Parts: sequence; structure tokens; C-alpha cells
Amino acid sequence: MTPQRRSPFGVIGLNWGLNWGLIWGLIWFIGLLSAGCAAIQAAEHPAALPPAEGGIERGDLLYAIPRTPDRVRKAALAYEGAAQQRDQAYRGFWMAARAYVWLAQYAQEERAQQEKDIASAVDLGRRAVAAVPKRAEGHYYLAAALGLFSQFHSVMNHLPEMAREGMLAAAIDPMIDHAGPDRLLGSLYGFAPEPPISIGDQDKGLGLLRLAVKLAPDEPENHVRLAELLAAMGDRTEAKRQLQTALFLDSSGNDPTETLAWQLDAKKLWEKLK
Repeated sequence: MTPQRRSPFGVIGLNWGLNWGLIWGLIWFIGLLSAGCAAIQAAEHPAALPPAEGGIERGDLLYAIPRTPDRVRKAALAYEGAAQQRDQAYRGFWMAARAYVWLAQYAQEERAQQEKDIASAVDLGRRAVAAVPKRAEGHYYLAAALGLFSQFHSVMNHLPEMAREGMLAAAIDPMIDHAGPDRLLGSLYGFAPEPPISIGDQDKGLGLLRLAVKLAPDEPENHVRLAELLAAMGDRTEAKRQLQTALFLDSSGNDPTETLAWQLDAKKLWEKLK
């Protein structure tokens, strides 16, 4: 079971005759070595560590790269423990939400556990937003969690809230998670059904993904998500160019699990574009 899934605008001087099948194969090999529901209820998960055993520093140590599901789950509990202390509540809430978002995306747990992780992320994201509504992190990870919830349950009633939280995050700090808000919103608008069914708008999504690439051109995933939408809109040439840009960016400092996930997405898209 593979992860499902967090520079110049183009690559100058590329040899367009390169054997991209071979290159993707090498990237795949290197990556392997490197590493409906209308209401959301709080998940049942192991109790947070008591404040004395929790803490932001402990959580940060456990969440450090390279990440593993076991360490990230322990980090989530440490962050929740920190959130029991008033002076660390906001950071504890949003950091725990971030950890559960990571687990839901990459831990490859059984469906029941994935559902609990998503619900935990939503609950903690809401708590973060309620605690400090003027900071971006709570809005961003709540939006990400709502997106996972909608995908997991195949429902669309939370997409407007997801868009609203994503826009708030972008307005407060567009650079969080390497232009994460615009990357998230671009994919949302680009692939959601259009009105009156939902809020989809491909042109709007394309603009947001181009903005994400402009804000954080060194983040490979921005190029991959832009390539996905370009391909869906019929621009195969530009989609390939974006994938090639992502391939040539240095991702050695990123988490191997996350890197492998976007590489798999890019490889699948490249095969479709041949």
C-alpha cells in the first residue's frame, strides 16, 4: 500500500529527449530507499500525556525528520499534553492537529484508525482557531483536516468551511508550509465539482496554484499539484514541464515519507501524459 499522500518556474536547458521513464524509475527506487457524515465528532484516541510528560519540546523531538508513524503519534500526544497548559495551549492544539493530519495522510493505518486521526485533527484544529483566531496555523491545519474528512467520507458539505479556513490562513500567513494555503485551495477549487453541486472553479484553482509556485518555487509539491490541474485542463506540455521542475528540485532536506508520496503522484501523472 503506497502513501496517499505537505527554483525557477521552468527548467532552462533541459534535454527534452531524456529517458523520463528511466529517471522516474530511479526516483522511485531512491524514494523507497529514503524511506456521508454531516457532523464531525471528536475521535477516540489514547489520552494525551499529562503536562509533566508532554510538552512542545518533546513533541518537536518526536516530530523531527525523518518521521515515522510511531514517533508522530507520540508527538501528537505530547502536543496534546502541552495544550493542557494555558501558556502552551494554542501551540499544542495546532501542532497536534498537524501531527494527526500527517498520520491520516501517510501512516497507512486501518480505515477505522485513519478516521479517528482525521476527526482528531479536525477537533484540535477547531480548538486552535478558537484559542487564537488571528494566527494562521490553526486555520491552515483545520482546512487540511476538513479536506481529508471530505475525501475520506466522500462528502462535500464541509468544502465551503475548508475554503474559508484556507483563505483565512492565506490572508494571515501565505508562506506557512511552503505556500500551503494556496496549494490546498488551488487543488480544492481545481478539482471540486462546480456550482451548484459544490464550489469548484478550475480557473480560480489554476491561479491559486500558480501563486503557490510563485511564493514557494523551491517546494516540489507545489509544481506537482499545479501539474495535476494543468493536465486535467488539457495542457499536457506545461504539466510535463512542471513535473520536470519538481524532479530537479533538491528535496534532500524534506521528510522522506512526504517526498516519496509526491514522487509517486508525479510518476503516476507522468505515465498518463506519455
